[in-house]
Amino acid sequence: VVLSTPAIAGGRAFIPAWGPSVSAVDVQSGAVAWTWVPPDSGAPRAGTTGVAVGGDTVYVTGWTWLNASGTDTRQWLVALSAAAGSQIWRVELNEPVQFVSVVAPPVVSGGVVTLTTNVVGKMLVFDRDNGAPLWSTPPPGGGASSLNFGPVAAGDTIFWPSGDGAVEARLARNGALLWRWTDVGSPARLAVTRNRVYASVGATLLVID
Repeated sequence: VVLSTPAIAGGRAFIPAWGPSVSAVDVQSGAVAWTWVPPDSGAPRAGTTGVAVGGDTVYVTGWTWLNASGTDTRQWLVALSAAAGSQIWRVELNEPVQFVSVVAPPVVSGGVVTLTTNVVGKMLVFDRDNGAPLWSTPPPGGGASSLNFGPVAAGDTIFWPSGDGAVEARLARNGALLWRWTDVGSPARLAVTRNRVYASVGATLLVID
């Protein structure tokens, strides 16, 4: 099952799928260059749900149920070689919420890779070279949320829908809050241009200077 948009770079499409797996496919011929399957692929349910490419590395978000009911779960971020599909590093997120999964793809910006989990308002940032955790935002409330839209990056700034009805701008290197726009509503899909942030919430488009 493929539920996420592939990332395309260097003449290849990198496709995440439930199972879980990631496949690198030649965009011209459709030939499969490699397929990566994590060692815990025999779990009751698991999936890779997003990919992003930065330089010669593919960053993959995914989740694993450790039991059939989904009450014990793991989320993870993996860095793979874009050329060979070999694993460079892997980080276990271990978010303490039932059924939680990493839904949105990661975002690569500068020296960091950023992702969100569908814990309300939770964003985590890692060093893109070695997976070391750099900073994270604490959730403003408990429980799981349908935070299906991840962050976007522009320069050294990360913009993200915090899951509590706000949009925030933070410095990628240290998480410093630059501004916060409240009353956006439900979690929003974002797009960023040079001077504006666009937030799509249902049938409404908000424009933030």
